Amino acid sequence: MSRRRLGIPKEVPAAQQRVNGMKSVDAALDLGNGLSVESMNGQIKTVTDAINEYNTLIATLDDRSNRIETEVKRLRDMTTRALAGAEFKYGADSSEYEMIGGTRMSDRKLGPRKHPDGGEMK
Repeated sequence: MSRRRLGIPKEVPAAQQRVNGMKSVDAALDLGNGLSVESMNGQIKTVTDAINEYNTLIATLDDRSNRIETEVKRLRDMTTRALAGAEFKYGADSSEYEMIGGTRMSDRKLGPRKHPDGGEMK
């Protein structure tokens, strides 16, 4: 199952547009208090790099999850085949079959037989 990727938030293009406006006034505009063309570009890069890193990690997690699901299916298949192999080798009513995890035929309880009209047969 694929996880949701992050897109570029609307604040990034808005900030880029603001930087472009600041550059039109002065390419090295510094408004003080950490507000400059350089600091804004740095923050835009920080945000986009973080989103790209997050999406890469999500892709890695999706791949790992798919591999785990494949290995679980393989394990499920092996356990089913092991039980079938024990049934074939020792029989469905053997104690070996029961030791591996099967239910012996002699231990199975049969439900009441049904009459063709839907009632119980006596």
